Amino acid sequence: MENTKSNVLSITLKRSPQDLLKDTGPFTSLLREVVETAQLEGASDIHIEPCEQGLEIRIRINGELQFLREVKPEYRESLLLEAKRLFGLSIGVSGKPQDGRVSFPELKLDLRVSLLPTFYGEKIVMRLLDLNNTLDLSKLGYTEEELEIFKEAIRFEDGLVVISGPTGSGKTRTLYSLLRSIDSNKYNIVTVEDPIEYRLRGINQVQVTTKLGFSDALKTILRQDPDVILVGEIRDEETAKLCFQAAATGHLVFSTVHANGAMEVIERLRNLAISELDLKSSLRLSLAQRLEQSLCKYCSVPIVQDEPLKSRNLEGCKHCRKGVSGRVPVLEWAKIDEDGSLQLKRTLDDSKVRRAKNGELDANEVFS
Repeated sequence: MENTKSNVLSITLKRSPQDLLKDTGPFTSLLREVVETAQLEGASDIHIEPCEQGLEIRIRINGELQFLREVKPEYRESLLLEAKRLFGLSIGVSGKPQDGRVSFPELKLDLRVSLLPTFYGEKIVMRLLDLNNTLDLSKLGYTEEELEIFKEAIRFEDGLVVISGPTGSGKTRTLYSLLRSIDSNKYNIVTVEDPIEYRLRGINQVQVTTKLGFSDALKTILRQDPDVILVGEIRDEETAKLCFQAAATGHLVFSTVHANGAMEVIERLRNLAISELDLKSSLRLSLAQRLEQSLCKYCSVPIVQDEPLKSRNLEGCKHCRKGVSGRVPVLEWAKIDEDGSLQLKRTLDDSKVRRAKNGELDANEVFS
């Protein structure tokens, strides 16, 4: 009898980033250590930077980059290749910018990844999105007065609330926390973002793509019976006008604009062809936000006896890093008065002074 062999179909399942990170190779182990250290230290970003001496790894903590590790030149390319494999970038593409995102569920961490070709090789920067971070507005360090400003904003049934601030100033977390403060069971909440940073349960989130821009997504969203809309960024005239159109037709809209202050937001919107009438009738709140290094409450140094004014202790203690323990938000805001005029209610400098008088910021820096 003739022997016959049955054909067996073998399927190899693609390994998840979480599984890849558990590999025991030297470069994987190093990168795993870097990610875990960055998360433990509360870092916002990881920088993997090729240089003449090989490769440097730095992490951004409390707004400042800190040196972490150095890799010899002979290992540079191998480490970069492994970083691309682990963090969701294409290994077969070289010399071109890349963007990606990778999730590590066991660490409760997402990484937003960007690659940029440089003279010495490909630089990789990763923004850490720690899923353990709170999105509770009351736990983000705002004062009672500032919390009341936010609570007033989400009580509006319509209008536009705009937040400005540099990259890393906490705008996204503030906006997400505002949305989480609204009952998604009672309201249809829709966002259009680039990129979506945190996934919010009960909220419909739309990712901007090359085929679906902010303005096109917003036009469709307005036909989806929304109550509350988050537009990640107002970048052009069409998006600005659509936001104000939505605000004027019974929707509460949240967004961001690149500007240096609350009043500068207004100038930016004027430059995007928004009329004075629309500004006065639909803009509910213009807010600028920064994050400032907070003094360690255990080792900060009193400047004057029996006064709350304090300065930084550069030696630090076991509770901090060189006298700094996290960051606190500093806000500036402008609102429409009853007569229809837009008035600046609080400046960034005033907020810094208040924080310094409360012993949270270095008084030597604030009052110098």
